[in-house]
Amino acid sequence: SLRALDAYDADFPRGAFSLEVAVLRIEALAKAGRAAEARARASTFLAEHPTGAFARRVNASLGSIAPPDSALTPPRD
Repeated sequence: SLRALDAYDADFPRGAFSLEVAVLRIEALAKAGRAAEARARASTFLAEHPTGAFARRVNASLGSIAPPDSALTPPRD
């Protein structure tokens, strides 16, 4: 799905669906395990669009990603 989003961005850099594509990209990155990229894009998106349905979807995607330090934190006894 990231390839399709890349193709859309290449063909329509200021396309009518640019917000939707940005949200789909964040969701796809999160699902692909590319957490750092998803967080960075989500941060930019939410700074520009802090409210609304798309903001809720982006926040939901962020909620599905493990915290940045979780892989480095040893299990608690």
